[in-house]
Amino acid sequence: MGASMDNGLKVLIAAACVVIIAGGAYVGWTQYREAQLTAAQTEQSDRQAACRGTLTKAGAALQTLRDECRKAGLISDEEYYRANSGQFTD
Repeated sequence: MGASMDNGLKVLIAAACVVIIAGGAYVGWTQYREAQLTAAQTEQSDRQAACRGTLTKAGAALQTLRDECRKAGLISDEEYYRANSGQFTD
């Protein structure tokens, strides 16, 4: 009877360990994904701000960058055409 209880207790402890490890992995993965998402959003915001900066000045280098920004959808077609025609934002 004692050995049977010992085996049952071992199984219970093993199951508890599995649950704790799985829970820790879930929390870790969730935090990792949130950090990745935040980093991606920050990068996108920075790229969009840089693209908005191309709308304020003329220049061949800025024209090339404006082209890339438009292709990436970071500035609108209207903003692109206005800047290219010399109507720069303030």
